[in-house]
Amino acid sequence: MAKYIITENQLGLPCAIVFSEALSHKDVAGNMKVLSAGFYGEVDSFTKQKHVYGYSESLNIASKPNDHQYIELALSH
Repeated sequence: MAKYIITENQLGLPCAIVFSEALSHKDVAGNMKVLSAGFYGEVDSFTKQKHVYGYSESLNIASKPNDHQYIELALSH
């Protein structure tokens, strides 16, 4: 499991930042505009399917169902 935030890049497009659970969402976000935040992890160890869930207490913002698309794009580069 990992934490993540979805922010906007320089073009105003959603961009994922995935990081360790040891860090807080707020510390990683700094002054960035955050669109959503939560946790990213494995749902099924057999299929290796991943999902997003939860919310950031430090930012008071929830995850969104389509966040996994931005995370997978970020992790593929």
